[in-house]
Amino acid sequence: DRSGEVGEIVDGMRALLLERIVHALDVQSPPPLLRITLRSWMASVETAGLDWLENRDVTRAELENLLADQLIVLLHAAGNHEPAVATLFENLAERELKPATGS
Repeated sequence: DRSGEVGEIVDGMRALLLERIVHALDVQSPPPLLRITLRSWMASVETAGLDWLENRDVTRAELENLLADQLIVLLHAAGNHEPAVATLFENLAERELKPATGS
């Protein structure tokens, strides 16, 4: 039940988190498929986090790596349906794969 004060708090936190992720991706106004993809991933993170707290049968690092990999796969899949997401995915991949330059 998402009604009431607790529901408002949870929804507010989800909206804030989405806003921060979009900002970190340097996207001004996310296209619908990006928004849907990010919200789907956030739901996965919530569920995985609750499972981890209950079971703790994988390390936190393993869970973090799994969730990061899931986001990559979801963004790639969304890019197959939305050119703007494909461009975002390509730019992120290029930035992450670029070798660090020494000073």
